[in-house]
Amino acid sequence: MDQEVKRLRERLDSLDKEAPHRFRSLRDGDYRSTRALQSDILPGRTDLGIHLAD
Repeated sequence: MDQEVKRLRERLDSLDKEAPHRFRSLRDGDYRSTRALQSDILPGRTDLGIHLAD
C-alpha cells in the first residue's frame, strides 16, 4: 500500500509538467453527425485511443 501511495503522489506531483493529450474535435470532420468516428479513420479499432489526435 505504501508503495502505491508513493507512486500516486509522485504521479500527481508531475502532472503539471506533462504535455496534455490532444483529442479529436467534433468540428474537424473526423466524426459523423452521429458523433461516431468516420469509418475510414483507424478502421477496425474500437478502443478509446481512437479519439486521441495525432
